Amino acid sequence: MLFKPGYRAEQGGHWMTTAASAWGSLWFTAFVAVGTVTIVFAVLERVQAKSHFMEEWDPRKLPPVRNPVVIPRSSSLFEVGATLFCLIWWPTHMYSRVVWLGPAVQISLSPAWPYFFWGVLLLTAVSIVVSSINLMWPYWTVPRAIFRLVTDCAGSALFCWLLKANIVTGIVVANVSAERSIEIANGLNLWMERMLLVAIAICAVVVGTGVYRIVRLKTGKMRPALAPIAH
Repeated sequence: MLFKPGYRAEQGGHWMTTAASAWGSLWFTAFVAVGTVTIVFAVLERVQAKSHFMEEWDPRKLPPVRNPVVIPRSSSLFEVGATLFCLIWWPTHMYSRVVWLGPAVQISLSPAWPYFFWGVLLLTAVSIVVSSINLMWPYWTVPRAIFRLVTDCAGSALFCWLLKANIVTGIVVANVSAERSIEIANGLNLWMERMLLVAIAICAVVVGTGVYRIVRLKTGKMRPALAPIAH
């Protein structure tokens, strides 16, 4: 409804019309979900009454509680390696508005491409610094969590803008006609635009996780990472 005028036209042009049309399917979905959960627990209750299998669990077999403040060094090491590879590969292969995918495919990008190129390069360099700091001091602090949230927001906005920008202006493929190449370029832009809502949902989860981390750090619900060592 927000990003596709054609979809708004199909739904009557107003968000209230779409909400009203979804109301019936919402109740049906809720009924199925509640009914499924009720049936599953009813079956478990009957089976438990006969076999008592749920009484044989041992709390000592539960996995240990992970301190959410601690940053695994393996994760930080992987981030450093991945971002370092990107920092080397990105300016080497993506600096130009003409990208070659092998000797047979040439992709032309829009004049807005330099903004994306330098944005990705800057965020990659910043990510290496942050990951290196996390590798040396593997625990979250409020300033570091805020900085990670800012970079996540910037990266999310840049990625969503890329999907919406119709970045592909032309494709040249060996042994393919010009008309077919134009169709391929338009198809790529169309599918990138269709993936925008999915990208927004994923980015919202990433940003929400960062906000949740900051809130827990500020409210003291995340235990200090060095407490187990001091204890």
